[in-house]
Amino acid sequence: AIAAFAAVAVLSCEQAEVDLGTPTSDVLVFSSEEVISEVPSKTHWTGKGLVWSEGDKIAVTYNSSGVWGEAFYLSDALQQDCQAAEFFVPMQVETSGKNVRFHALYPASIIAGDFTSAPNVTVSIPSEQIARGDSFDSSADLMSARSVNVYSSVPSASIPLLWTRLVAHEQISIKLPQGVSLQDVRSVVFTADDSSSLAGSYSLDLTDYSLSPVDATNSLTIKVDEAAGTDGLLRVWATFAPSRISSMSFTIETDDSIYKKTVEGVDLAFKANVRSVLSVDMTAAQAQVHPNEEYLDQQINRRVFEMLDLDRPGMSKVKDFYQSGRYYMAAKSLLEYWRT
Repeated sequence: AIAAFAAVAVLSCEQAEVDLGTPTSDVLVFSSEEVISEVPSKTHWTGKGLVWSEGDKIAVTYNSSGVWGEAFYLSDALQQDCQAAEFFVPMQVETSGKNVRFHALYPASIIAGDFTSAPNVTVSIPSEQIARGDSFDSSADLMSARSVNVYSSVPSASIPLLWTRLVAHEQISIKLPQGVSLQDVRSVVFTADDSSSLAGSYSLDLTDYSLSPVDATNSLTIKVDEAAGTDGLLRVWATFAPSRISSMSFTIETDDSIYKKTVEGVDLAFKANVRSVLSVDMTAAQAQVHPNEEYLDQQINRRVFEMLDLDRPGMSKVKDFYQSGRYYMAAKSLLEYWRT
């Protein structure tokens, strides 16, 4: 039998702490070389392919003749990027001569609940993701694996795992609004129709890899940490739960404004284990004020601007915001002027 829970893993910002199994005896080695994917699919994009990443961890459980283990066990972190990974997982398995198959999840932080409802486990696809250059947020990925072989005793050799990706990867390619540069963009919000679910909590059945929404959302925020693309064209990666959408809207957020575009009457399918490109032209999108800017405008003493020479070199941005009635942005631009 598996030992009682004790070790604690800290999960993503949307989840609390979840108990994982306590390592008590054997350290099993799981090799991860075979991955089912259109592209050899690992955990970050290099521009030519995907590899396992330094710091990656997996969580492992097992099934013994139809009886599931009581917990997931956490592996040690990988020490470097690699094409073929070996994960060391401290765990205790009581085989009793029964057929044992191992099951794993990547990343380990995706687990959002205990394993008391085996073979179902709650997993979380973050609704806020970070685009890092020309790659996706690996913490938002979701892969599941099972051991290639079935065992009657604890193996001494490494245990090969066969992985499959359960989410879709989308490269969102956006032609930016006029006057907006790559460096201006802080985030991109993608919203589908109300009947769609893109991220949030899901119940994953380890027997058939099906995902059922538990507390899902139709909106996804992509924080642009490192802008990728060329001037006027932004590329960001996002990870979606498999879904079909009939409408979509894009919102670009900068420090100054937001820009929106809605597309109705589409028929798009985000498919598990498929990487595709979603393109949108927002060159004609008009700037809108942030939702809370009207309130902030009311807090600004506009008499300050009446005492300033807004025609001085470097003050044009302050003047434009002031004359358009955007007093908060005028004050913010004035602060930037003084700092430089």
